[in-house]
Amino acid sequence: MIITSRDGLFSFQNDNSILLKKIQCFGMCKFPNNIYYIFHFLGEKNKNTKQGRISRYIIHENEIIEEKEVITDLDNGVHEITSTGKTIIILQTYYQNVIRYQLDDDLFPILSTKENLMIDNFPECLNINYLDEKIHKYDDFLLTERNYQHFNSITIQDNFIYLLAPRLRTVRINGINTQNDDLSTIFVFDINLKFIYHIPLLDYYCHSLVIKGPFIYYLTAYSELKYYDFRDKKTHVVIQYPKNTSKKRNITRGLSITNECIYFGTTYEDKDKNSIICFKNDTIVEYDSPLNTNICMITSENFGEDYNHILGDYKKPFVLQYPIRGTILSEYLNDIHTIKNFIHEKDIPFIKKNYKEGNYIEELNDLFYPKDIIFEDVFKNQMMKYEQSHIKLYNHDTFRYKKLDELFQKIEKMGMKATGKLFLYKPSTGLGWHTNLNSNDNFSFRLYMVITDSEDSWFLYKHPISKQIHFMKDRNEYCNLFHLGHPNSPLWHAVINRGENNRLSLGFGVDIHQLKYLKLDGFQGIIH
Repeated sequence: MIITSRDGLFSFQNDNSILLKKIQCFGMCKFPNNIYYIFHFLGEKNKNTKQGRISRYIIHENEIIEEKEVITDLDNGVHEITSTGKTIIILQTYYQNVIRYQLDDDLFPILSTKENLMIDNFPECLNINYLDEKIHKYDDFLLTERNYQHFNSITIQDNFIYLLAPRLRTVRINGINTQNDDLSTIFVFDINLKFIYHIPLLDYYCHSLVIKGPFIYYLTAYSELKYYDFRDKKTHVVIQYPKNTSKKRNITRGLSITNECIYFGTTYEDKDKNSIICFKNDTIVEYDSPLNTNICMITSENFGEDYNHILGDYKKPFVLQYPIRGTILSEYLNDIHTIKNFIHEKDIPFIKKNYKEGNYIEELNDLFYPKDIIFEDVFKNQMMKYEQSHIKLYNHDTFRYKKLDELFQKIEKMGMKATGKLFLYKPSTGLGWHTNLNSNDNFSFRLYMVITDSEDSWFLYKHPISKQIHFMKDRNEYCNLFHLGHPNSPLWHAVINRGENNRLSLGFGVDIHQLKYLKLDGFQGIIH
């Protein structure tokens, strides 16, 4: 394991800690070929002296092989950093903003591409320790006290950016900084930090996000490892170690998760002691930490086995979202919205199906907990009871609307092939697990336009490599693109609408030439 802290950069193996470099560091992002990007700073962490920098290290067998400083003039209070492979993303916690650089083919930052990104819905504001009554105005203090979130952790899954905010709204009373006890929140953004939705955690002063399929793991101030479950929308305790009986705030931070074990750093409430915790096979092993300060980050040295290795195979996205507006597909939007408004005024009945016992979903929640038998036959669809299933509007027995025919005439004239001919998902309905490999067309991709008023509709897919189930929130007037794969590597997927409003989707079978025609980029990366 590689560990960052404000005491130094360490290698940890078999209860043995080796100091690699005596620096004050925090954020760390691991790349292939033993490359690490690590944030470090000079001076004091609570001083906005712009002495923060990022260095590129090659670390192999407990030794720094190569070191190069690549980014300077960062705030000392930078916390975590991450990457999309094409960019390096730096979370300036104490400034409440993000800095982004492009990366070249050798994974070096292109400094001429520096972008200062605002976090949508949250204004830039300084940590209160950076405010000086002699320099800053009352409005500056008021802005910080109302809006400062202390974003401390960042991760990416399926091109969604997850930011963890303890929401530390420190106020200054009689010259003394006093922290509130607000509960933490996960805020979810697109890759350009446009806000999408949020997840309340109901826990205090959390750190260290790691996403593994439907679970978002994090650490609380009371020495707890917990996770948020997309399926039941609840938080669950994995372990608490050490036991925190007094509810005194501890810094529990640095989280590494593999399929074999979980590592994190923790402290004791009643004594000056830092520990490294290994949780494996329901067994806790505690190792003494060599640090005088808290661990900041932990990551495995084996690239790709750790779920916080953003560029590893476990984190590779296999479904992409694109805004419909700005593409040729926008020509269909007016028609679809007209159909949507017409549907809103109608009570469209479900079409009853003939069932064979044992092949159908009994409860809607079964989508979230699929049995292994579902995935044994890639050419077989998981069927649902008619009252829980989506409705196929085209050629519906009782639904007739001229606009539908006009829409599909337009599609045919443009040379597109509609495969999912306008599906209606009423509240509390879905579409069972399937691969589309049983279709008779020659299109290797599926593209679904989604028009939804539902705040709780999701596209689910089983990651072909990690085998974890990923949850992708639907976005109105966006389309979902995925590659079907092949029998040995299919893209199992499903849809669920848990919201109170309707979801409409229109699906196309497309190939590479049509994707280029539609000017959708990045699709080469999802081929499997």
